Amino acid sequence: MKKELTDLKTNANWEKQKKVGELSILNDKLKAKDIEIENIKKDLETYQGKANWLRKVNKKNEEEITKLSNQVKVLKKALNK
Repeated sequence: MKKELTDLKTNANWEKQKKVGELSILNDKLKAKDIEIENIKKDLETYQGKANWLRKVNKKNEEEITKLSNQVKVLKKALNK
């Protein structure tokens, strides 16, 4: 009976160590994923900033195109007179 108790304690300790090891591995993986998420968030902010800048530049370019198109129309009218 003592041997059975010792065997049970040994097995319990072994299972506990195994679970502690698994938990440690999972915590490390979780930390790695958290770091990956933070990096993705930083990248997203960078890309959003670039996208906003491109929208702003595109809008200015469209305004410039409209302005130049209007000037061309005015010049064409002046030449046709």
